[in-house]
Amino acid sequence: MSVANRAQRDFHDELADLGFERTARGQYRRGPMRLDVENAWVSLSVPAGDAPTGAPAGELGRPGPWKVVANGGDTIHVADLPIRHLECSSDLDAAEYAAPRLCDVVNWALGTWDGQAASDWEPPANAEIEAWLGARKLTIDSRHARQATLVREPGRLALSAPILARVPADLPPVRAEWLRTLLVETQRRWRMVRLGFRGGESIGPLMAEVDFSGAPRASLESLLTAGLAALGCAVRWSIEPAEFLVDQNRPCRSLEICKGVK
Repeated sequence: MSVANRAQRDFHDELADLGFERTARGQYRRGPMRLDVENAWVSLSVPAGDAPTGAPAGELGRPGPWKVVANGGDTIHVADLPIRHLECSSDLDAAEYAAPRLCDVVNWALGTWDGQAASDWEPPANAEIEAWLGARKLTIDSRHARQATLVREPGRLALSAPILARVPADLPPVRAEWLRTLLVETQRRWRMVRLGFRGGESIGPLMAEVDFSGAPRASLESLLTAGLAALGCAVRWSIEPAEFLVDQNRPCRSLEICKGVK
């Protein structure tokens, strides 16, 4: 049996140990939770009912990878886990290491479903994290550059970056609604990244973040690398339309005409 086939079989077995059953469509189910393996990602999803989407949704600072996204006419809780670099380790045989490492990351998502990380989990030292990131800078280059921040606190590890410093308190309702639509789409489009207003106030700083709190140590380097890339993409994609929407000195009749077309 090839290394890839053995690793895949082991992954199926490990998911079964976590309570997942494989369906005829190749998905995995554990009660209402669905797990899909697609390209370089494992995605877990759970129907969210009437949970709100878009900022402020109270998700900033929540430990773990979960966020709420709009999915067609439905709302779902989603945790996207990058697995491109998790199949093997440079110093361990791939077939021996693949399934435990992938499933450790899945188990992390399961363990933070309630918004709590393990009470005894602590982030690595700053020096270790900086060594992992290497030459990667926390500056997000774009027409409006932004500086990402490493959030390292007892029991918490995250990357955060501002999209807007503030939203005007007198922002017209039409622009506010378009801004919300932009945030909902950004959160849906970019895996791992969630958005929100710091402090929950819709006129406060609008932030994007990726949270790694509670993640397995062996996978943190890969998670941080993928998370920083995702954060940069989300900020670069949303920053210019967000800046435009809050700048009331830049009139746009189309916002009024198209306000019902989304």
